[in-house]
Amino acid sequence: MKIRTTLNGGYQYVHNGGTASDTVVNSDGWQIVKNGGVAGNTTVNQKGRLQVDAGGTATNVTLKQGGALVTSTAATVTGINRLGAFSVVEGKADNVVLENGGRLDVLTGHTATNTRVDDGGTLDVRNGGTATTVSMGNGGVLLADSGAAVSGTRSDGKAFSIGGGQADALMLEKGSSFTLNAGDTATDTTVNGGLFTAGHTGGHHHAE
Repeated sequence: MKIRTTLNGGYQYVHNGGTASDTVVNSDGWQIVKNGGVAGNTTVNQKGRLQVDAGGTATNVTLKQGGALVTSTAATVTGINRLGAFSVVEGKADNVVLENGGRLDVLTGHTATNTRVDDGGTLDVRNGGTATTVSMGNGGVLLADSGAAVSGTRSDGKAFSIGGGQADALMLEKGSSFTLNAGDTATDTTVNGGLFTAGHTGGHHHAE
């Protein structure tokens, strides 16, 4: 058991069967909770990073503005961020903030609601995954294909959606990527430094 660790740069790994309590992750620090590991009461300050792998658990997390959470819907993470309470439990993520290297992978059959994707954050919605009420900020990255179900607002406030083989009003900024599967359609797509791949041609269109 590791108690009251402060990371000012460097890494702390919490392995299967291990428990870390009251860890403070400062700039350039990285706490990584592996499958079967448990972290309680972690505080992530600006430019710190908390990574919770599939099967890992982090409870009572305090994610400060500018801190990064890297996880998937196969992990268990609960706590507070600048929007309030957030959770990733049993394949459902809610109220997650992604910025400064933060990332959430929404896996097949899993869901995310009320996700905020700000500068340096990445939301990756896999084929068969669902993300609703997504709010994209300037510099936020969306990764998806037309087999996912995603809806929300772009950084300019306009609504966008992916679902049922149809993508509408996507804006793909730098780092963002969308794959259009064979037989599906996309309308009103804006590519602004992102990547749009049409699966049925095997090629892709890349705009800077």
